[in-house]
Amino acid sequence: MCNNNTGSDPVSDNIGVHNIVDINNYNKPDKLLRITVYVLRFVNKLKRSSNNNNVQLSPEEINMAEKKWVTDLQRTNYGDVVHSLQIRDQLNLFLDNEDTLRCGSRIHNAPLDFVTKFPALLPPHHKFTNCESS
Repeated sequence: MCNNNTGSDPVSDNIGVHNIVDINNYNKPDKLLRITVYVLRFVNKLKRSSNNNNVQLSPEEINMAEKKWVTDLQRTNYGDVVHSLQIRDQLNLFLDNEDTLRCGSRIHNAPLDFVTKFPALLPPHHKFTNCESS
């Protein structure tokens, strides 16, 4: 669920997607993610003078928007954990190759996809978390 944090993304590095898109305006996660993609397209268009005038949202863009939300929430709510991973032993936490904080599980050898075996750590009472679980 996140980008390769190269330091060149103003939305996730400096401002945070939660400061640009008000999650309280959306009750459904798919709508939140679509709006996030449009905002990220706009930001990228301003940065690079992109000519992406495609009206259709790609699955990759939707996944990227979801990854940005998860990473942004983790940095906002678990910044100390991301940097120190002090509770690593309790929840078997680790950062994946996209800098998403994930929980290890006892089903790591099961024939399931990576996201199912190693769920992202999200704040329990945040609206995004509640949208994702519904």
